[in-house]
Amino acid sequence: MNNAGVGVFAPLGAVTVDNFDSTFAVNVRGPLLLIQALLPHSARGSTATDFNGGVMRDDEAMHDALSRQTALGRVRRPKGIADAIVALVSDEFRWVTGGCIEISGRVLM
Repeated sequence: MNNAGVGVFAPLGAVTVDNFDSTFAVNVRGPLLLIQALLPHSARGSTATDFNGGVMRDDEAMHDALSRQTALGRVRRPKGIADAIVALVSDEFRWVTGGCIEISGRVLM
């Protein structure tokens, strides 16, 4: 997995340089460093699979509000994405190559 995202939910005038730097570090620098670290271990012809994880929140009030906006009526917890990755690297999923796996609970727009 080479993509994680965080954001600052505040008026633009309230966003600090530290907020920006920590967001940039997670959203941009993190995926770059992970890809660079994995390059020596990549096999020719390897494939990538995209996980659309959607919203993940541990704050209970936010969780309840977001749950009402998903088709399944719940918001995925961190373990949900870990479970999907464990399944993907298992023998049972050895023929899954590329594509996008939706594990977001289908956030309603």
